[in-house]
Amino acid sequence: MIVPVTRADDANANANALVNRVAREQSALRTRFVGTLALAGGAAAAAVAAVGAWMLSDSRWLSLPRGLPLIVWLLGGALAASAVYWIRRQEGDQHGVKSIADAIEAEQGLRKGSLRGVLEVGNQTVFGRFAAQNIAAKLPKSATLVPGVRGKLGQRLAVAGAAAAVGVVLLVVSARTASDGFAAVVHPVDAWRGLLLPAIGFPGLPSSVPRGMPFTLHIAAEGRSTVTLSRRAPGEAWTDTTLPVDAKTGQALFALGPVRAPIALRATDGRAPTAEVTLSIGDRGWVGEV
Repeated sequence: MIVPVTRADDANANANALVNRVAREQSALRTRFVGTLALAGGAAAAAVAAVGAWMLSDSRWLSLPRGLPLIVWLLGGALAASAVYWIRRQEGDQHGVKSIADAIEAEQGLRKGSLRGVLEVGNQTVFGRFAAQNIAAKLPKSATLVPGVRGKLGQRLAVAGAAAAVGVVLLVVSARTASDGFAAVVHPVDAWRGLLLPAIGFPGLPSSVPRGMPFTLHIAAEGRSTVTLSRRAPGEAWTDTTLPVDAKTGQALFALGPVRAPIALRATDGRAPTAEVTLSIGDRGWVGEV
């Protein structure tokens, strides 16, 4: 059975098609706007992270307050939120149905308020359906309804994308030129606990040293610029000495001199777990008269 299509059915279909077309236009504009916000926020956060990595490099994250990597994260988040807030204020409510309807009317030469009225009434009345059919006939079939608005959003999206690309480049460069600072920013909790670098130790330490023999202590402190050695003989107070670490070997050397008593040793960088050991003394064997 063939059902005839009336003018009312055509008007109803045209009204629905017009509403759907405006909704697609709104979705396209909102996608560009959200992409701009995301890229701008990411660019701001990346720039702060790169600057923080350079600031904390060369073992400065060990000597500076341990909360600085967390502060870098907070600053990055605050700057990203500020960028998003600023862009949203500049744009205003340009992606609501009313704003898009006004933009379509302005760019397509429609009578002001005509499209908005149709969208508000929809196909609820005969007048609304036929008004939608009349407006749909005046609109281009394939082209975008708001090329000017789309062009502006596209330009802003491109600028935000370029800023995000610059931020990524800064991150890559900082990861290569300031690797320790970059690691501190990426892993702030491990930086706080001093777990980003290999553990401090006393490589090659013998089980005992002959009494009176001079001994040079080797301290493994890879990735540090300095290390603090604390030593104490029985009955004496602790003595602290700050030693430079050779960047090539990752070790610090300290000449203990002639060792005549057991020595308790501690080595620390101020952040990582302290390495502790006791250097024992061995008496030389001798042969007496029988």
